[in-house]
Amino acid sequence: PPTTYTSTTTTTTNSKNNSTNAISTRNTSVHGTDGHETLLLQSVYNTLQHTQRADNVENPLWFLSEQTIKENGQILIFTTDRASTESIASKLAFSMHNSKNFCNYLSTSDIKEVENNYISKMRLKDEKLIAAMINGVAFHHAGLDLQKRKLVEDAYKAGKIKILLSTTTLIAGVNLPATLVIFDSLSFWNGISKQAMTKRDFLNGCGRAGRPGFETRGRALIMASSIKSALQFISRPLEKVESQFTLDTLVFQTLSIIKRNADIGQKYTTVKDIDNFFKNSFYFSCGFKIDIRSYLKQLFNMDMISICNGSNPPSTDANSSHFRKGMDVFGKYAEGGDKQVNAAVKDNQSSAAFCITRLGYETIRFYLNPRTGYLIRNMLLASESCFSKTKLCSSGFFLRVDTPRKITVLSFIHTLMHAKEFQNLCKTTKRKDDENEFIGDHIEEIMVNQAMYLQQKLTEDERKCLCTSMAFYDKLNMDDIEYRANFESLYPRFGRGDFAALQENMDWLVGATLSIAKVILNNNTASFVEITNMLLTLSKRISAGMVKDDLLELCRIREIGRIRSLALVNAGIKSLKQLVNPNNKWTVSHALESEQLAERIIDNAKRNQGKT
Repeated sequence: PPTTYTSTTTTTTNSKNNSTNAISTRNTSVHGTDGHETLLLQSVYNTLQHTQRADNVENPLWFLSEQTIKENGQILIFTTDRASTESIASKLAFSMHNSKNFCNYLSTSDIKEVENNYISKMRLKDEKLIAAMINGVAFHHAGLDLQKRKLVEDAYKAGKIKILLSTTTLIAGVNLPATLVIFDSLSFWNGISKQAMTKRDFLNGCGRAGRPGFETRGRALIMASSIKSALQFISRPLEKVESQFTLDTLVFQTLSIIKRNADIGQKYTTVKDIDNFFKNSFYFSCGFKIDIRSYLKQLFNMDMISICNGSNPPSTDANSSHFRKGMDVFGKYAEGGDKQVNAAVKDNQSSAAFCITRLGYETIRFYLNPRTGYLIRNMLLASESCFSKTKLCSSGFFLRVDTPRKITVLSFIHTLMHAKEFQNLCKTTKRKDDENEFIGDHIEEIMVNQAMYLQQKLTEDERKCLCTSMAFYDKLNMDDIEYRANFESLYPRFGRGDFAALQENMDWLVGATLSIAKVILNNNTASFVEITNMLLTLSKRISAGMVKDDLLELCRIREIGRIRSLALVNAGIKSLKQLVNPNNKWTVSHALESEQLAERIIDNAKRNQGKT
């Protein structure tokens, strides 16, 4: 059916006489800083002119975009999922490039600026994104790593990107104003299925329309199959605002309060301090119960906090340089265990108070779920016991962690994959035979839920952790480019965006693990050196684009990622020294299939060599 444009117009004006021809109009008045009223008009238009245009135009999105670009405007298009943003961006980039007015829309200097200021800074190249960006178009979704998303945002803010495709990642929280906002779809992919967009998200998206200082009016369009469906959506009431706090969030906030007080010089935090914070929260105003005793008990059991007797507190200065490493005061103040926690919480006026431990401080500093911090603690202690030939079994308060027979990179990957931060990213495969073979090859390296693996009785959640660990480990150890097709057939449920999210989260958690290791392990032992060296190498391999250990030296060079490093290694160039050798110039050019690229990379390698 012909597409009907449904328009939502946001206007800044002092007049109320601009809602003619509106089928449905809703005005909301707010007072600006100058004392004048600002009217926010939502108007739905169904004119013959619009439906005729949709009938006669082959590509409505390009038609609308081009009209806006001609007036020196920018377009922000929201669509359903990652694949849609990329495919539509490619089509619009093609239309842009083949437009007879392309040189007017994007000058040669603009293209060079995009290449030099944005594309060249990408640590990991994305050919599809690059092809779109040099034509003034880009896409933005959670599947891109943080650096690429930031570069796309910066290029758009600088006016070098004329059309930006996005999932809901730019609906709220990022100030990227546009002349025209288009909703190509009123649904989005939530990771499992399509879900209808909320009215609140829709209005947030509309709020991107109108560039301050450039325009007094912004336009938002819905690409709808009929005016009726668009009207039904726009006339929906706003959803009720509800607190997003979960039990994990409440425990996290409790620990954050104790850390915040320590940072500002308040040595200890009382139950009353925590109670005052929660009683002023939106969560409490919604009528939800606050159970401080439960939150403190969890934190105490996870070694995140210690209990101090107010009449005999430890002589620790919260402002001193030793604070972060000197708050472990479990000893005599914590001998009472759960009973002491209950006693301290029961009476808000008691002299007992709480202070943060070294583990708790690092957990909040890295913004980790406390359960993840506890998991990392147990993982490190189990690793240390493996190197020291001792036995460790965790309490099983959260996940049971035992000493493995040997420690490898996989031991860390598999354990960290159980973190709460990975909960929505883990998936299973359809190949149980491969899973059983992987378990057989690596059973000695597993430290979480060992009994399940020994008995071959994995729960569905454990299978997800295993399969995601398999995919991540195989990606990290991919031998050559030709293996990619086989890899994708083994893990069809893991898309490019899934791996980008896994990579980002793993890099973050490995960094946090390194920091926590410094405060809970004995820094003078050989095991500490072994553990931190393994974690550092893993961090470097992930940051370089999921590469094997022997590719790290090449991947440190600007413009070399996993694919180019593999191509060079296959051609016999395995080190920085070989790369800068003049006798190997032809080999490098042949491997990279570009003389210009080879010259740039050799220059970059020489600069790296000079630094070392």
